[in-house]
Amino acid sequence: MNNRCSLGLTVLAFSLLAGLGSAALSDTQEIEAGLAPQYTIDSSPGDITGWNLTLGNNIVNPMAGSVRSNVPWKVQVFESGGDGKMESYNVPGHKLQSSVVAKCSPANSTVTVTMSGVPQTLWTGVAGSNWPPVRYEQNIVASDKPHDDYWIQLTYTISAAA
Repeated sequence: MNNRCSLGLTVLAFSLLAGLGSAALSDTQEIEAGLAPQYTIDSSPGDITGWNLTLGNNIVNPMAGSVRSNVPWKVQVFESGGDGKMESYNVPGHKLQSSVVAKCSPANSTVTVTMSGVPQTLWTGVAGSNWPPVRYEQNIVASDKPHDDYWIQLTYTISAAA
């Protein structure tokens, strides 16, 4: 009887220990999270320096910007001076006659934006897409005054597209 009692206590103790061990291995955890719409301009088309303008239409080779987004987006551009015209840095008031023009031309569509102080949509895209290279144009006429310091500052903004 002593062996039976000892065996019974051993089985009971083992069952209790096994039950405790399995309870610790089967715990659960819940993780809850939210994801807001996100869009950012990683980089706008780079600065343009050393652009030697001549009479007629001048074109700068396409430059690309980079966008990250998980929703449809649009990039708008404007010029803070308000008229979209390059001006001499050292001789205020000496402006070129024509505004800078930006063109995005992927595949078979072209978006043309003549710079002004009003934000204009340069390109729209879907989540995960990027904006295509931008080509800048500047027309020069005979009445434009010679300077080596014409400049303009363009501002790009991104927002969710409707």
